Amino acid sequence: MQESYHVSILPDGFEATSQEQELLDMYETIRTYEKEAKRLREESARAKLADAAAKYQESTKSISGRKKPRMLPSEDMDDDDKNSEKQNKKKSKK
Repeated sequence: MQESYHVSILPDGFEATSQEQELLDMYETIRTYEKEAKRLREESARAKLADAAAKYQESTKSISGRKKPRMLPSEDMDDDDKNSEKQNKKKSKK
């Protein structure tokens, strides 16, 4: 678990020692590197998504003979499944 620290306001006229200033400079450098690393990760993720989207678009274009895209069962909005169940029940009663 990362500890948190309280930041207090320094008194007027405070001057950091050379060691303190070097430490503050190092912290600023680390923050800059972390921001750059985050930017690069985000850029890489966007590139991967764009590549995957392009591959998907290409794969859907290469499917020939289809008039409409295939639907997933969750996208099936008509009630033909209910009608077929009713018909099956009627056939089983006869």
